[in-house]
Amino acid sequence: MLGADGAGPVMMSGTRQRVLLAALALRPGRPVPVPDLVSALWGDEPPDSVHNALQVHISGLRKVVEPLGFPIVRDGATYTLACGISDVDVAMFEALVTRAQSLLRSAAPDQALEVLERAFTLASGPLLAGLDLTAWLEQTRRAIAERHVAARRDHVIALFRSGRAERAVEEARSLVADDPLDEASWSRLMAAQYHAGQPGAALETFHQARRTLLDELGVEPSPELTALQRDILNHKLPSPVTPPTLQGASLPTADLVGRGDLVERVLSAVGSHRLVTLHGLGGVGKSALCIAVVDRLKAAGRRVATTEFMQVSTPRDALESWCRALQLPIGDGDPTQTIARAGPCVLVADNAEQFDGFADLALALLSAAPEATVLVTARQAVGIGPEAAIVVPPLPSDPSGPSAAEELFVRHCRRARPGIDMEDSAADIRELCRLSGGLPLAIELLAARIRVSSPARLVEQLHRSPEALAALTTDRDPRRSIPAVVEWAANGCSPEARMLLRAMAEAAGLVSGHLVDSLSRSPQALMELVDAGLVTGPTDSDHFLVLPPVAQALGDSDGPTRDALLDAVTDLVRPPDGSQPSVRALLDDQSAVLRAVTLSCEAGHPGVLLPWLEPFWLATARVREGIRVLNGALESAHPDDRVALQVALGLLVVLTGEGDPDALEASLRAAETTPWYHSRLVVEGWCSVGCLHAAALRPEEVTRCAQEATTAAGHDPVLRALALGCSAAAADAAGDTEHAVDLGFRSVAELRGHGDPQDLVAALGRLVEPLVRLGRVAQARVNVDEMLELSARHPMGMGAVAVAAEAAVVELAEGGAAASIGMATTVLAKLDEVGCRTRHEVVALRCIALAHQQLGRPGLGARFLGAADEVAHRAGLHPDEPWALLFEPTLAALRAAPEFAENRLIGRSDPDGVVQRWLAAVANA
Repeated sequence: MLGADGAGPVMMSGTRQRVLLAALALRPGRPVPVPDLVSALWGDEPPDSVHNALQVHISGLRKVVEPLGFPIVRDGATYTLACGISDVDVAMFEALVTRAQSLLRSAAPDQALEVLERAFTLASGPLLAGLDLTAWLEQTRRAIAERHVAARRDHVIALFRSGRAERAVEEARSLVADDPLDEASWSRLMAAQYHAGQPGAALETFHQARRTLLDELGVEPSPELTALQRDILNHKLPSPVTPPTLQGASLPTADLVGRGDLVERVLSAVGSHRLVTLHGLGGVGKSALCIAVVDRLKAAGRRVATTEFMQVSTPRDALESWCRALQLPIGDGDPTQTIARAGPCVLVADNAEQFDGFADLALALLSAAPEATVLVTARQAVGIGPEAAIVVPPLPSDPSGPSAAEELFVRHCRRARPGIDMEDSAADIRELCRLSGGLPLAIELLAARIRVSSPARLVEQLHRSPEALAALTTDRDPRRSIPAVVEWAANGCSPEARMLLRAMAEAAGLVSGHLVDSLSRSPQALMELVDAGLVTGPTDSDHFLVLPPVAQALGDSDGPTRDALLDAVTDLVRPPDGSQPSVRALLDDQSAVLRAVTLSCEAGHPGVLLPWLEPFWLATARVREGIRVLNGALESAHPDDRVALQVALGLLVVLTGEGDPDALEASLRAAETTPWYHSRLVVEGWCSVGCLHAAALRPEEVTRCAQEATTAAGHDPVLRALALGCSAAAADAAGDTEHAVDLGFRSVAELRGHGDPQDLVAALGRLVEPLVRLGRVAQARVNVDEMLELSARHPMGMGAVAVAAEAAVVELAEGGAAASIGMATTVLAKLDEVGCRTRHEVVALRCIALAHQQLGRPGLGARFLGAADEVAHRAGLHPDEPWALLFEPTLAALRAAPEFAENRLIGRSDPDGVVQRWLAAVANA
C-alpha cells in the first residue's frame, strides 16, 4: 500500500486497477460490498454498465495478484482479497498501533515504544501514492493520516513513560510544527517538557499555544489545556501520565450550549437560500438557536425583523409586525410592498406552525420581495419552493465525558438553586441527561426539580417510575410539557407513521434501519417521524431512536404494536429462508431483541425466539441472563420446544465451568428424533461436547464429536469450518500438534470468507497455543494481532475473553511479562463480571504465575499457580494438558523456588480469594 517491498514492484495496468487493489487490500481478508468498490473507482459518476466495468477490473486484478498467492473471492454482492493483516502495510500498521495502545494501558511503555517504532517503519512513504481519482481516496488518506498523528501522540507518551523525556520533547515539538492548531499536540509537548524537568519551558509553551490560537482562530485555549497549565504551575501533574485528549479549538457562539456547528450551518443556509426553516420537536431549542443566529446576523450588519406567530391572528398582523421591527411606515397600503421596497432583510417567523396560513403568506412575500429572506422556526418544514429545511436535533450526549446536555442541565440547576454543589453528581447528571433524550425542554423541567431534590434522588425516582418524566410541566404554561409537544407532533403524522412510532418505542432503545424496514412497509413513515423530531437518526451505524421522554409520553402500547415488534424480531432471528441468524443483526437491535424475548415469554411461546439466541447471549456476554431466561422458559415449554431450549441451555452452561458433556450429548441425541432441528445449534453443541472431552485429554471422544459435527454441518461452509475446529482439537488432544495447526488454518480460511467475526476470533484463538508449542511465536503474534483488530471493530462479548487470554500467552512467549499480566488480568476481570468459569481463567492464572516468576516474584507466582491448578481440577482439566508444556523452563524454575510449596498451597486452598484480592489491588493501584 505504501510502495514496493523487498520483492520489488508489481506491474499494474492503470490507475483504476491500483485503486481497486487499494480498496480491497485496506480490508484484508474481509468482504467489500460492490457499492463501496464502485464508489472508490468512480465516485458519484459510475458508468452506465458499472457492473460489467467492475467485473473487467476485477478480472484484470486477479491476473496480477492471484499468481502471488492472493485470490479474490466473490460472495454474492461482495469481493474479498484473501490476504492477512500482515500482508498489508496499512493494516499491519493499525494492528501494531492497537497493540501499542494495549501495552500502554498495561503499563508496558518500553514494549509499546518498540511496537510503535516497528509501525512507523511501515509508514515510510506517501499513502496511495499517485492515485487521485475519487473523493474516496482523499477521505481514506485523511483518515489514515489522522490515525498516524494519533500514533505519534502515543509515541510521545511511550517515550516519557519509559524515561526518554528528551526524545519525547523532540517528537512533541515535531507534532506541534506539523499542526500548530492542534491543542492535543501542544498538551503532549507541555507534559513532555514538564516530565523532562523543564516546567518553565512547559509554561512558555502554553503561552505560545495561546498566542497561536488567538492569532489564527481568535479563541482562547480550551479549559483542558488551561487546566494542564494550572497543574504544571502547582506541580500537581501526575508523573508520568497521558495528557488529556483535546479536541480542536472552536469559535464561541452566543450564549448557546452545544449548537456552534448548527449556528454556522444555518448562517450558511441564510446566505444561499431565501427560505430557511428550523424544524423539530417542540422544546428542542429551535427558538434559542434562532436567537443565536439573529445575534450573529445583526453583528454582521444585516437588517433583521422578528415576529412571534403565537401572537398573530391575520397575515396583515404578521406583515405589520415585521414592518415595525424594520422601522418601516405602516399605512393603509399593502405591507408586502412596503417590505419589498425596503431592500435586503431577514424576516424571522418564530413558531410559524401556530398560524394556519403561513405557507401562503411566505410564498406571497417571497414572490413580492426578491431581496427578502425568511427564517422560520416550526415543528414541520413549510414545504414550498427551494426551502432549506434544517432539523434541529436534541443535544448530543457523550458517555465518555461532559456533554452539551450536561452543561445545559447544570446551568438550569444553578438558576433554580444558586450555590448548589454539584461536584460529586457527574454520573447522576449524565444519567438524567440520557433519560431526557437531550431534549432541552426535558432538561429544563428536570433541572427545575433541583429546587427540592438532588440529581441522585431524581435518578432514583425516574428509574422507579419512568412515566414521571412525561408528567413534568411548568406552572406558567401547560403547553410546555412533554405530553403536549409529543401529542402535537404525532397528530401531524400519518397513521402509518404513528404506528411505526409506537412499535419503535416498544423496542425501548436504538433500532436499526433493517428492523425499521420490517416494522413498516411505508418508506415515508420514518421520514415523517424524523422530520417531526420524534425520532432521531440515522447514526453512523444506521440506527434510529425514539427519544426516552417521547416513548414515556406515548404510554402503554397495545396488542397490535407488540405483535408487530415480535413478528419483526422473529423474522430477524429466524429468517424465512432458513438461513442462520446474523449475530451482527442481533447486536444491531439488542434492546428490541430483549424486549421481544420478554413478550415471547409473556405470551407463552418461548420456542419462537429463545433457541436461536445463543449467539446473542455470547456476543453480549449475558451468559447468566441467558441461562436464567432459558431455565424459566423450560418450565412451560411445548415438548418440541424443550429440546431446542435444552441444547441452547447446555451451550451456555459450558461457559460457567459447570458443563456436563453427557447431559448436552443427550439433548443433541434427542434433537435427532424431534421435528425441531437447528443445524448451527447442533454443530455448536457437538463442538462444545468435544471441547469438554479435549480438556480431559480424551482424544477418541473428541474425534467422535468432530464426526457428529461434520455430519450435522452438511454443506454449509461456516458450519463445516466450525466442525474443522473440533477436528483440530481432536488432533491436538491426541498429541498431533502439526496436524491440529493445519486443520485450524483450514477452518480460519473458510471463516474469513463466510463466518461472523466472533467465529473467526474463536478459530484464530484456538491456533495460538499450538503455534507457541511448535515454536512459531511470530505466527501466533499475527493471529493475536488480527484478533485484537477484529475485537476493536466488532462487539465480542465472551469472545473478548479469548482474545485477551491468547494475547497474554503470546506476550509471555515474547518475554513481555508485564503486558502478559495486564492481558491476563483483563480475562479475570471479565469472567468475574459475567460470572463465568472457562478454561481461559486457568490460562490467565498460569500466565500471571509465570510472569511473576519472570519478574522475580516467585512467591506470588506460586500462589497463582496453585489457584490455577485448583480451578483446573474443578473444571475437569487433565493435569497433563498440553498448555503446561508451553513454558516448561519457567515452570521448573518456579517449582524450584524455596517459597513455592507454601504459597502454592495457599493459592490452591483459596483460588477465588487469590483472584479477588488481585483484582482489588489492580483497581486500587
